[in-house]
Amino acid sequence: MIERGFNAEKLYNDVVHYYIDKKGQTPDQANHIARIVVTRETKRRTCHTCGHMNHDHIMNTKTCLYGNCQCTRFVTQPGLQAPRAGR
Repeated sequence: MIERGFNAEKLYNDVVHYYIDKKGQTPDQANHIARIVVTRETKRRTCHTCGHMNHDHIMNTKTCLYGNCQCTRFVTQPGLQAPRAGR
């Protein structure tokens, strides 16, 4: 399963509007809170091994989708080759 992509701008805007509209905070206070939330969520969604975002990983195997990454675990097994075209 691949996680959905993380959209920091959307989260930032949603948090700012929530704190201004629902909580009655000033825009400066809401922006400060949104920066903290986005920073925390970005750190939480980052792989601690390679630094790529978690949506660039296959969650079941915790395998990075980048081919030259140090946390890649794709292994080729003998006998599991793709069938050739024309056969």
